Amino acid sequence: MTPRHFVPCTALLLAALPLAATAQRDSVAVDWGMELGLSSLQLREAALNPLRHRGTFGSIGLLRERSSSSVSGRLALEATFNPVATRYETGKNSFAAGLRLGYRRLYRIRDLAPDLALHLGGTGETYIHFAYFGDWDDSHGYWLTAYSLAPSVALRFGRWTGRVISLEASMPVVAMVSRPETPILYKVDNNTFGAVAAKLHENLSLTSLGEHMAVDATLSYTRPSSHLARSVYWRIFWLRNDMDHSAAIVSLRHTLGTSVAF
Repeated sequence: MTPRHFVPCTALLLAALPLAATAQRDSVAVDWGMELGLSSLQLREAALNPLRHRGTFGSIGLLRERSSSSVSGRLALEATFNPVATRYETGKNSFAAGLRLGYRRLYRIRDLAPDLALHLGGTGETYIHFAYFGDWDDSHGYWLTAYSLAPSVALRFGRWTGRVISLEASMPVVAMVSRPETPILYKVDNNTFGAVAAKLHENLSLTSLGEHMAVDATLSYTRPSSHLARSVYWRIFWLRNDMDHSAAIVSLRHTLGTSVAF
C-alpha cells in the first residue's frame, strides 16, 4: 500500500461499516461546534536527547457531529501549541505544535444496563506533530506524521434527562508514519511551506503496533440540548513510536476543555 492510496482506503473502510437497520428510522441531529482547552504536554524526543520537555498552553478545535440513538459520526479538527522546556533551559526558543484531523463512527451495540450503552466503531485520523528546539542543535526541527486506522469503543451513561457521561477510547492498529532519520545530518536551510510539508512526509512507512502505539481516551460530561458549555471533557493522548530508521519518541498530552455548539 502506497501513501497516496492509504487515505482514500481509510475513507472507504469507514464508510463500509454496516449501518443498523433501526438507524434509518432514528431522528438525526447535526451540530457544529468549537472546543477550547488547556493542554499539558510531556515529550521525550530521543532523536534530539533523552530529556523530558514539558509545557502547558491552550488548544482549539472545530467539530461536526451527526448522531441518532443508534449511530453517531464525529469529524474533528484539533490544533495544539506548547512552549516546551527542560530543567536545563527556559524553553523560550522551543515549542511543540500538533494538528489532528479525524473521523470517528460509532454504533450502539447493546445496553449493558438500563442507563449504560456500549458503542463500537472505527476512527480514521491524520496526526502531525512538529517540535522545534532552537537552543539544542543545528537541525532544530523534529516531527511525527501519522495516517492511521483504529477500532473505537465508547461507554455512555445517561441516567439523567438531557445529561450524558461518556468514556471513549481508540488505538490505531495500522498507520503510515513519517519520522526523521537518525543520525540527523541536515540543517534548516529552507523554511518555505512546500519544503516543510515535504519534510513532514519523508520516509512515510507502513507500520503497526510493534513500532507505533497511540491511545486516545476522552471522559466527557455532555448536555446535548445546550449551546454554551455543551460538553466538559478530559482527554488523554499518549503516543510512542520507535521505528528502525529513527529514534524513539514518547509524548503524553492531557487536555481539559469545554465545547460550544453553533
